Amino acid sequence: MDYRLLLRKWNDGESIVKRIIDVGFFKNEELATILGTSKRTIERIAAENTESESDEAAGREEALSRSPLKHWSDEDFAEVIKECEKDTGFVSKASLRAQFKRKTVDFSEEQLGKELKKRGYVYRKKRVVLQLTEAHKEQRMSWARSLIDSDIASWIFSDECYVHLFRNSNLSWCKEGINATIEEPINWKTSIMIWGGISIVFGKMLFIKKEKYAINAQAYIRDILQGYIEPLDGDYTFVQDGATAHTARQTMEYCRENGIDVKTQSPKSPDLNPIEMIWANLKRKVEKKRRPDSKARLIAAIQESWDEISFEEVQNSILKVKNERARQVIEAQGEWG
Repeated sequence: MDYRLLLRKWNDGESIVKRIIDVGFFKNEELATILGTSKRTIERIAAENTESESDEAAGREEALSRSPLKHWSDEDFAEVIKECEKDTGFVSKASLRAQFKRKTVDFSEEQLGKELKKRGYVYRKKRVVLQLTEAHKEQRMSWARSLIDSDIASWIFSDECYVHLFRNSNLSWCKEGINATIEEPINWKTSIMIWGGISIVFGKMLFIKKEKYAINAQAYIRDILQGYIEPLDGDYTFVQDGATAHTARQTMEYCRENGIDVKTQSPKSPDLNPIEMIWANLKRKVEKKRRPDSKARLIAAIQESWDEISFEEVQNSILKVKNERARQVIEAQGEWG
């Protein structure tokens, strides 16, 4: 905005000067020249503006101390929150304010945030989960037991994922220790598809699908099994999901004929695949880098971010699934832990 034009068009006196002082666009001497007044006058207005801001801040603190929620008990608060949470485990500010307004209590979002924090809520992204049938829950529990009961150090956990140019953030208030979830469709955007494998014994491996890629059994055998799994020395178990190319007859026959010990993990169980934690970290690393403006730069950012992932991160993600998540799934009877 050109403040010189603004001042010429509207001779709004001290209110305009205060707005410009807030922005810090001009020095006091420049403002005095433009308005045809003295530097001392501008300094007086600036001082009054600072005092006004201090008074406003003090007023906000006083309002917070008089919060209509301050005298609500944890039990009363929990009852209102329960109406908002229902089956999802998360609370939006809008829904919570609506519930309180029905009880003739109104307040600012700042007051609400302060009260939520006092009661152990944190503001974080909602986790997207898949709907589970009873059969899925049984399969998830069976897979969780096998993770706990087996020596998985030589297991190779694999998966494909997309790295998008942009990602959405679904932040909400939820109780510490509760996994907030929301079911929503996946909307694929401009992205690069990658395959990865991680193992305590064999480390990490990455395949970036740089060109238009046909995901079928032939490509999977050529690029993944022959390119990464077969060359490994020593005993291993290759873990994959139930994607068509992975479980096709041609793929399974190839594994049998070439001595590849393969396991198919339970469906709808990304929380029981440790590479999902690696994917999340990889995407965060990519987002922190300079925003790529071409496909080639996005690929370079993916490779650079993958190289930054340490063996400790790989090991910790695998042990976390074995020692924590698998047990949580069993305790939750196959539901999301």
